[in-house]
Amino acid sequence: MFTHPERKLTDKEFRAIPRNQDGDVLDESTFVSAWIFATDSQKETLTGDDQTRGDNLDEEIRCLAAEF
Repeated sequence: MFTHPERKLTDKEFRAIPRNQDGDVLDESTFVSAWIFATDSQKETLTGDDQTRGDNLDEEIRCLAAEF
């Protein structure tokens, strides 16, 4: 979905991410890409469930980085 590591999502791209009725991002792989490429202000608009998923992802990335 998103490919350039130095580029952040535009608001239009961020709003186009498929979500369920609660506003949660539907697909896990899409969520990971969206979290990595979203701006801080875009991340703040995510639902509580997606915020938790993002926090878990950040922790996992920190752990993996510490191994190297």
